[in-house]
Amino acid sequence: MSFQSLHHILDALEKQPGWQQQRQWRSIVTHWEQAVGEMVAKHAWPYSLSGQTLWVNTSSSVWAQELTYKKVLILPHLNQLIDQPLGELKFRFGSHTHSSGKSTYLKDSQHPSVFTGQETILCPQCQCPTPPKELDRWSCCALCASKKWSQR
Repeated sequence: MSFQSLHHILDALEKQPGWQQQRQWRSIVTHWEQAVGEMVAKHAWPYSLSGQTLWVNTSSSVWAQELTYKKVLILPHLNQLIDQPLGELKFRFGSHTHSSGKSTYLKDSQHPSVFTGQETILCPQCQCPTPPKELDRWSCCALCASKKWSQR
């Protein structure tokens, strides 16, 4: 009995009829960045394949709308790179986790209004305790900043 590599076994499995969609999915994921470009790939990633429709999650609704307009350019380019052509691309503001596992949102500790355990400083306008990042960003607390903006 000879041992075969895992790669050889997986290739043999993928050639079986029931694995057609898995082959297509792997091809899409492999060629996605090449089809859309590095910048778009950071903000949009394949999420699901349903028949001939590829669902793509985006990092924001703005990206979903922009790519919906550009799908007439993206779909033919992607279809040239994959084995079986897709019929439709659908974009949605989806999971906040990219396929790389990186979150597309700020961590809570990065938000300017979060107390990080550092000593609080008083707002120079209202004398309320204020997170240091708010003062760095607006030179006052968020409440005073919003009042200032609404008076313009």
